[in-house]
Amino acid sequence: MMNDIDVVIPMVFQADENWKKAYLEAARREGQPWSECRYRSTGLEALQLDLIRKHMPWVNRIFILLAMPSQRRDWMMQPNVVVVYHDQFIPKEYCPAFSSYTIEMFLHRIPGLSDNFIYFNDDMFPVRYVPRQTFFRPCHEVLNAVYHPVLIEHNPNTNNSFWKVCYNNWILADRVLGIGSTNAYPLFGHGPNPMSRSTIERYFCFYESEIKSRLSTFRRDYNLCQYLWLYYELPYAFITSDAPQTKYISNKANASLLRFLLLSARDGVDFDFLCYNDNNPLTDDMEESAVIREFLLSTL
Repeated sequence: MMNDIDVVIPMVFQADENWKKAYLEAARREGQPWSECRYRSTGLEALQLDLIRKHMPWVNRIFILLAMPSQRRDWMMQPNVVVVYHDQFIPKEYCPAFSSYTIEMFLHRIPGLSDNFIYFNDDMFPVRYVPRQTFFRPCHEVLNAVYHPVLIEHNPNTNNSFWKVCYNNWILADRVLGIGSTNAYPLFGHGPNPMSRSTIERYFCFYESEIKSRLSTFRRDYNLCQYLWLYYELPYAFITSDAPQTKYISNKANASLLRFLLLSARDGVDFDFLCYNDNNPLTDDMEESAVIREFLLSTL
């Protein structure tokens, strides 16, 4: 239906031997070292679906993006869950894809996806009721620009790969926006983002050759990412100060932050989403994951 809003979540389970074999073969070809960052599973993915159903009951379907059939889990077999494999929407010449940046360039090709959808990562969990209008306004389903993009001064000597990718997005998007600023660019917060499939499709067609020239199997500084599509929406989005509150926790969170989560669960949650990010090398995060799970379960 026209007004349906779907959710899209890329997931990966690095313990899968078929996936690991494909990763190591691609890594050897490209001289890419093995990394646990970005590929680990916290074991919270099934709970993420329960939380979306609980706190975002207006969501139509949840699309889970997986590299291959061996990544599929039994708990994904649910009425409103659609599993899509990479080769069903990413052209075969760009598979296998071990970079979320590459995946994000082809979201408009996901079969059956609604025009308006919300792009999650598998580390983002709603923890209290989040209304539909947080992401889309009822009138013609206009996207909300709710993330208060922070203006970042461009530093050509930065070692931050993510900032470099964001700058790449801005330079390409500004060909349409016409702002003409190359010294600074907006940086959105890390959280669920509303998107328009038709917008992505339109601008992908405009700049297809350049977008494809920036694709890679693994993350690279010259890539583009999902923020490219958000930049294109800025002139049309409804600007609001009613931004969802996201609490960001690293996978190597310190004890005080974890205690804060438990305290919040006891006294009432004052934020909308928890992001349990996996940007640090892992040793053993079983204890941290158990605390996060306890907190998330308390919000159901």
